[in-house]
Amino acid sequence: MRKLAFTLFITVMILTLASCGKKSEVEVQKQAQTDQMSTDDGWILPGTLEMTEEMSKLFFNATEGISDIDYEPMGYMAEKNGVYCVLCRAQAAGSQEAPYYALVYVNDQGVQNVWDIWMGAHAVKKDDPNKLNPTNDVTKGIEEKKDETNTPDDIETADHTGKRVYFAGPLFNESERDFNLKMVEILEAHGYEVFLPQRDGLLATELEGKTEEEKGEMIFDKDCSEVLKADILFMNLDGRVPDEGACVELGLAYANGKRCYGIKTDARSVELDLDLNPMISECFIELFKNYDGDALVEELEKYLSENEL
Repeated sequence: MRKLAFTLFITVMILTLASCGKKSEVEVQKQAQTDQMSTDDGWILPGTLEMTEEMSKLFFNATEGISDIDYEPMGYMAEKNGVYCVLCRAQAAGSQEAPYYALVYVNDQGVQNVWDIWMGAHAVKKDDPNKLNPTNDVTKGIEEKKDETNTPDDIETADHTGKRVYFAGPLFNESERDFNLKMVEILEAHGYEVFLPQRDGLLATELEGKTEEEKGEMIFDKDCSEVLKADILFMNLDGRVPDEGACVELGLAYANGKRCYGIKTDARSVELDLDLNPMISECFIELFKNYDGDALVEELEKYLSENEL
């Protein structure tokens, strides 16, 4: 639940900050005092996404000793025990590389944790003696991964290398699972190594005895890890709307330069007479769409016999 709150918070905050103009400091503070919302997890979501003067002061005091990475705060929400989660644009100091996003956790004692969200879930704990030092193994790994990863603009012209596939889609009834497995068997017959969550994810015995929150975190971490290991994301888009979890996986894959493909046999549509929301459809290199399931299978088989994903 907490990591779902992270995802929703980040998405809403980035979109809102990108579309809204700046408010005066008086307006920001007034709205922050009157429009806060509490969540079941103990988070406090400020009515404004912008930093108040008090939060800005706390953040800059906490990060004062960090010289190798520049963090530009965009907005925040409060966790428990006086800790605040601040969404930042982050960039290595003096670097010309494109900035990325990071969640920086602070309190009056300093920086408690950092989650770099350019490359998915990643944390550097405060008690790490090499915290935020670009020469340590953790940060070095991030930089190396960035260098190896295509940006979204490069996806369509990327070399078709690597045959590891993450198959995303709904898996909550027998027909959905059967269809997913049928598509995966086609991919595997053409030499692709496929991770199918319903088949290859966590076992029931691994989740036995865990709380709902623990189960959620374990599933989230496992699936995010497998998306990032993959070269390709292949998504089943069937349903009244595409599966929410699969959409998150698609966004993670696209943001990390994975080659994305989709299949759709469902005739139900979304608003504006668009068969798919463009924020989903534009992620795909190729979308196989046919409302006749057998015809779609033939189309996919033909494409795979002539092309590499």
